[in-house]
Amino acid sequence: MQIDTSISPAFSAGAGATPEQRETTLSSDFETFLQMLVTQAENQDPLNPIESSDYAAQLATFAAVEQQVLTNDLLQQMQVQLSGSAMSELSGWVGADVLVQAPVMFDGTPIQLVPQTAVGATSAQLIVKNSAGTVVSRQALSVPAGEVVWTGTDPSGAPLPNGVYTFEVESAQDGRVIATTTAHAYGEVAQATADETGVSLTLQSGSTVSMSEVNAVRLAEGA
Repeated sequence: MQIDTSISPAFSAGAGATPEQRETTLSSDFETFLQMLVTQAENQDPLNPIESSDYAAQLATFAAVEQQVLTNDLLQQMQVQLSGSAMSELSGWVGADVLVQAPVMFDGTPIQLVPQTAVGATSAQLIVKNSAGTVVSRQALSVPAGEVVWTGTDPSGAPLPNGVYTFEVESAQDGRVIATTTAHAYGEVAQATADETGVSLTLQSGSTVSMSEVNAVRLAEGA
């Protein structure tokens, strides 16, 4: 005797419902399924009774679909938890100061720099450029250079306007320039973004850097 091993439409429709709705559907469908088995047993042909293997096949089919629905619910819950964790991690970057080799925003607050002089240098200078690329300040650095605080003034001591500035280290040996590199500077993170390539940070200056380019992290001034 042949029996129907398909799952009821109500059970199939439950795959697109909420976990609570699917749980109710599973319970309802299982009761319906048992009623179907009883009805089939009561109305089977005595000369061609239902084989026990047919019952087993029908039970296995129902159990497999039931397990798939429950697994999908678990995966959905895990995805929500992971998404929340990722967003929490990203939000932790916003407002932090990161040490990077990139232009940073000057808002009147002194900027901390960590310039690195070239190997073999006997003298060095810190060169400051505005967003137009114009040199607005030069100051001597010790060799090797330690941390430096730039106060945002020109050579005469007059304050420079707020804006985006780039800091370079010009290393020289016996008066001859041997290297010019971008100095590390602390800049505040305005936005953190995650995609298939990883996490990228957008600074207040508009510069974008990857996490691998960050050398240090600290709380922003006044945080």
